[in-house]
Amino acid sequence: MKYISLILFIVGFLMILMSLILILIKTAKGIKIGILLVIVVIIGVIVLGSGVEYDKIQKIVLSKIPSKFKTSVSNNNSKTEISKNKPFDANGSVVPKVSTLNSFGDKMTIDADGSKTINDNIRISSNNIRHFIDNDGAKVDVPDGKKYTDGIHYTEYAFSKDDNVFDYSIYVSSENMSTNNYNNQNEYKEDASSAKTEDHSGDKSYEAMSYLDFIRRFVPIKTPKNTISGDFLIGNWVGAEQQILNSQMTIDMNINDGQTLDLHCKYIPNIDSTYGYKVEELGKNAYKLYLYNMTARADSNNGGGAVFSDEPINTTFILYMKSKNSFDAVFTNNEDKRIFVSMTRS
Repeated sequence: MKYISLILFIVGFLMILMSLILILIKTAKGIKIGILLVIVVIIGVIVLGSGVEYDKIQKIVLSKIPSKFKTSVSNNNSKTEISKNKPFDANGSVVPKVSTLNSFGDKMTIDADGSKTINDNIRISSNNIRHFIDNDGAKVDVPDGKKYTDGIHYTEYAFSKDDNVFDYSIYVSSENMSTNNYNNQNEYKEDASSAKTEDHSGDKSYEAMSYLDFIRRFVPIKTPKNTISGDFLIGNWVGAEQQILNSQMTIDMNINDGQTLDLHCKYIPNIDSTYGYKVEELGKNAYKLYLYNMTARADSNNGGGAVFSDEPINTTFILYMKSKNSFDAVFTNNEDKRIFVSMTRS
C-alpha cells in the first residue's frame, strides 16, 4: 500500500510523456492530433495528481477512523507507551467496588482484576475459587461449575501443619460440600462419605510448603496476556503507617526503569529484593504489577546484564492511580489477607 502513490505518479507521468511524444510526431508529419490523445493527456494528469496527493488523502481518511479502532490496533503490539508527561485525568477511574452483603454489616470488595474479598479474610478469585487461612490452616473451595437446586457444589481442600516439637503433624484433606450462600464460609452441608485425609507427617513433601503456597496450587498467579510500558511509574514510591509521634515506612518501591524495581515491604517476609516487572492495564488508571525473579550476570563471557524468570512470583500489586504522584496499592500478604496501602512518589 505504501507504494501506491509512487505507482500512480509513474503511470501518470508515462501516459503524459507518451502522449506528448505522439503529439510531436504527428505535428511534425502534419497529421491531425485527434481527441483521443487529448483525453489520454487529461487522464495522465489526473493519475499523476492522484499519486502526489495520495499520502494526504490517506492521512485524512485515517484521521476519521474512531479512536477505539486505533486502540485495538495498538494493543496487538502488546506494549503501549503511556507518556509520563500526559496530563492525569481521574474522571472515570476504575476503583474497588464495596457493597454490604447482609444486615450484619458484612462487606465485599471487588477489585479491578475481578477478585473478591469478604470482611478482609475470605478471598474469592476471579474464577470463583474461594480460599482463606484460619486457625485450622489453609482452605480452598473449588466449585464443580454445574448448577444445582440446592446451590453450589464444591470440594474443600484443607492443609494444616503443626511443627510443635512434641507434636509435628501435616495433614491434607478433601471433602465434597454444598451451600446456598457461597459468600459465607460458615454456611454449608457436608458429604461425610466423600471425606479423605492424607497424613504427611512422616515425609518431606509438604514440610517446606506454606499455607499461601498451598492456595497457589489451586489459584496460581497467571502470566499477563497484554502488557503496557511502565515508564509512567518510574520513581521512588513510599507507603507509611501513621503512629502517635511519627510514621513508619511500610513499603518502598523504587522503579528504576522500564525493566527493574527494588522492593521493600514489611507485610511480606523475605520479599525484599530487586525484580523485573511487567504492567497490565485493568481499566482506566488501574493496573496490575507483576514481579519476576532476577538473576544478575556479571560474567563478561556471557554478556553480563540480567536474566528474568518466565513466571511471576506469587505476589502481585493492583495499583489504583489517584494522581501522577500517588496510587493505592492492593496486594496479598503471606496470610492470604488483602492489604491496602496508599503510596506517594517521594
